[in-house]
Amino acid sequence: MQKLKILQKNFTQRNSQLICLNRVLKSNFSSGYSMHNLASDAIAIRQNQNKQEILLITRLRDPFKGMFAFPGGFVDQNEDPKDACLRELKEECGIEGFNPQLVTVAGKPGRDPRKHVISIVYYVNVDPQSQVQAGDDAATACWYNLQDVVKNQNQKFQMAFDHRDILDIFIRKFKSEIN
Repeated sequence: MQKLKILQKNFTQRNSQLICLNRVLKSNFSSGYSMHNLASDAIAIRQNQNKQEILLITRLRDPFKGMFAFPGGFVDQNEDPKDACLRELKEECGIEGFNPQLVTVAGKPGRDPRKHVISIVYYVNVDPQSQVQAGDDAATACWYNLQDVVKNQNQKFQMAFDHRDILDIFIRKFKSEIN
């Protein structure tokens, strides 16, 4: 009889703990608001002789495996998006960036087929002599002639996600700085 009372008491305590945990989970994750994912991307431009170049990666993994993209990725918990932008630039291209300036916030549903991802995109200054090296989830990292990428003749520069639209926004917004 004593063992039965102890088991009932333990069951009641654990049940109470589970109810509390369930309330916490519901309030944090099921509050009726949808959960979005936050990413941060870097646009880096350099002057090379008489032409401007843009830094692009090719994606190592799906979605959009093999397509061109800006260096970037998900913002870690408790990380500032500007810091995430610079971290991702370092991880994917092996170079340091500085002075990030806001280009746009891209959050159109469906821009990422995996889930709803909102990306904060920054124009980042880099040392023009920096040697890039692909890392993390970038198959390649390379400087490309900016005008060739913008013109996209023969559809050579197929860009992942909505990065083509973001490039157009960047060109309009920073036209005086990149001419």
